[in-house]
Amino acid sequence: RSRLKLDGQIDIKELEAYWTGKLAFQIMWDCYARNMPSILLGDGWYANRARRASAYVPRREKAVLLALHFNALTGGLTKKSGDYGSVFYDYRSGEHNGPRLAGLLCQRLGRALPEVKRFKRIRATSKDWTRNAFSTIRGAPGNIIALCVEPAFIDQEDHRNVFTDSGIERMSEAIVTAIQEFHNTRS
Repeated sequence: RSRLKLDGQIDIKELEAYWTGKLAFQIMWDCYARNMPSILLGDGWYANRARRASAYVPRREKAVLLALHFNALTGGLTKKSGDYGSVFYDYRSGEHNGPRLAGLLCQRLGRALPEVKRFKRIRATSKDWTRNAFSTIRGAPGNIIALCVEPAFIDQEDHRNVFTDSGIERMSEAIVTAIQEFHNTRS
């Protein structure tokens, strides 16, 4: 059962930063358990994170950069909130990179999170409603596949069980499995 109260009082477990932090550390843990290197970058501007990430990856190798987010509308828990999760990819990404990995993530997250009705793979640009997601992934060099992953809405009643330790573990397992599957099929 979710610990979210959503009673108008700000509680740590109602903050996006709390859940994205838990998810980031769980992803790191799951990557290491599978012998997949992982680095957590949580400071600085998004574009600087992408450039810093490239310093850890030889140019001939591909790597994945995830900007993790959870959405919420204002006004407390509601059925009018988004009933979906989304994975945004850079519009300049080649079809076998960003769009393909975003699709795999949507499939895996869809299986792992039945509370979320659907997952959308979305092309992000600086010119339309996707510009905020695009700002989190722009600036990544060609060997970095950057994605903005927004698996659920904090204020969506149907998503409440996603915001639990079990939900975080399910999300992480789905994300790491999709990345591993992506890398294995590229070889």
